[in-house]
Amino acid sequence: MIVPGARFGLHLHVHSLRSGDDRDLGPTESRVEIVGDVMVSTHEGALVAQHVDKNLQRIGTPVVISPAVWFYRSLGFAEFSVSPRTLVYATPAAEGHATWLDRSGAIVGTIGPNDARGGRISRDGRHITMPVMDAAHGTADAWIADISRASAVKVTNTPWSEGSPLLSPDGQFLAYSGEPDGPPHIFMQSLGGTPQAVTAVRGIQYLNDWSPDGTTLLFRELDPKTNIDLWTVAARPNSQPVPLLRTPFNETNGRRHQDRTESGMTSR
Repeated sequence: MIVPGARFGLHLHVHSLRSGDDRDLGPTESRVEIVGDVMVSTHEGALVAQHVDKNLQRIGTPVVISPAVWFYRSLGFAEFSVSPRTLVYATPAAEGHATWLDRSGAIVGTIGPNDARGGRISRDGRHITMPVMDAAHGTADAWIADISRASAVKVTNTPWSEGSPLLSPDGQFLAYSGEPDGPPHIFMQSLGGTPQAVTAVRGIQYLNDWSPDGTTLLFRELDPKTNIDLWTVAARPNSQPVPLLRTPFNETNGRRHQDRTESGMTSR
């Protein structure tokens, strides 16, 4: 099994179901599978195989099976499966750009880097914010694309993932979900500035919207008792969230109306 290590790294553990003994086998990027004396896992975005001894300690040098495999470092997830005779795996997407379509559905063009995972157009219509997967590291970074110039820049570059990035209405701040210290929670930073936590580590949080005046953030949070709820929080560091909709159902995809008095969302 894999468990969180120092600074949100992952460590490979062997746990005895009989005695309860637990051994730390060292750091890992992803889950592993073992067939005979061979362990298959990921290393710097590649799918590798490495011999292990009878105590499952890794020995020798890893051998690259594929230079690329889809994996998500934060959870240790990797797309592969091994049997004594067969190995299957998935590679990162070859193409995944943000794409412009006209009203007839025809492709007009693309913007930003490959493997963008969704995107949001800013309120002034000039920029697109998007999380972009880094295949070599298994993490996502926040990018901002300038629509008129058809160019994009990476805003965050950390060992962990940043998701659901959104520009403030005045275009001076970026808010997003980050996970440097545990489950994703809300951060914000001025463009070119230092990230600051808006909310504390609680349930898994993803950003939904800014208020039109830029003073409030709307986000969704996963709660074991009430499922997915909508919360608001002041757009400043170390703020206290306030529940907007918290029921036994899922409330998600919240959006703030331009007049600042109404919010839209989906519920099920």
